[in-house]
Amino acid sequence: MTEDIMKDLLTYLFTSLADDKENVVVEVTENDQEIIASAKVAQQDMGKIIGKKGRTINSIRSVAKVLAVKAKKHLMLNLEEDRGQFTPETVEKLRED
Repeated sequence: MTEDIMKDLLTYLFTSLADDKENVVVEVTENDQEIIASAKVAQQDMGKIIGKKGRTINSIRSVAKVLAVKAKKHLMLNLEEDRGQFTPETVEKLRED
């Protein structure tokens, strides 16, 4: 149950901040002692998500930690950069150049 709420919370927070909302992916797993959350955002949104001196991502961690503490668990939140995939059209265009 906490897993679903955490995923909804983090998805809301990251999509609210990101310009490229379609590339925001949040995955959450939970075991007896901890909640492990991983979020991927587009490369151009990393600066906005991290914020000056990490203030934005630390604030997101603080909000998410409240939910984890309420469930009596530790929180591990990872932020990953989605560099995107080459589409077959892009590969073909690169070969031509």
